[in-house]
Amino acid sequence: MNTPRAVDVGWGAIVRDADGEVAVAGRGRIDHVMDSFQAELISCLQGAQAAADIGASRVVLETDAMMVKNAVNSNNYNLAAGGSLIAELKYVLSTNFVEWDFEHVPRECNKVAHALAAWGHKCSEVEDPIVESLPNCIRVMVADDCSAIE
Repeated sequence: MNTPRAVDVGWGAIVRDADGEVAVAGRGRIDHVMDSFQAELISCLQGAQAAADIGASRVVLETDAMMVKNAVNSNNYNLAAGGSLIAELKYVLSTNFVEWDFEHVPRECNKVAHALAAWGHKCSEVEDPIVESLPNCIRVMVADDCSAIE
C-alpha cells in the first residue's frame, strides 16, 4: 500500500498592477507539502499577502488550479486537508481588499509563477521571499505574458 509522502517544493507569486507591470514578486521554499493543492494555496496566500503589504485595495488572483478557485469561492472544502489554508486565504482577502476575485487561467499563462516557484524551491529559509530584482529569464516571461494578453 502506498502512503502519501510529504515533499519539498517551492512557491512563487507575482503581483502586477493594472497595466501588467510587476509591482512585487516573491518566492520561497515549502517543506513537507502533501500535494499540489496545498502548494497552490500557499502560493495564492503569499501573493495575496504581498499585494496587501504594498497597499493594493483590489486584487485578482490567477491560478491554473481550478480546485483552488472552487475552494476559495465556496465552503465545500472547509473540511479538506487544506481547510485551514483556505480559511486563512479568505481572511486575508476579506480583511485587506475592497474587492477581490479568483480567475482560472491555463497553465501556459502561469509560467512566471511556476518559474518563481522553481527558484523558490532552491531558497533557504533565511532568504527574504520578496524579490527585489527579477532574473532576466523571468523578466522575459513577464514580457511574453503581457504581450500574449494584448
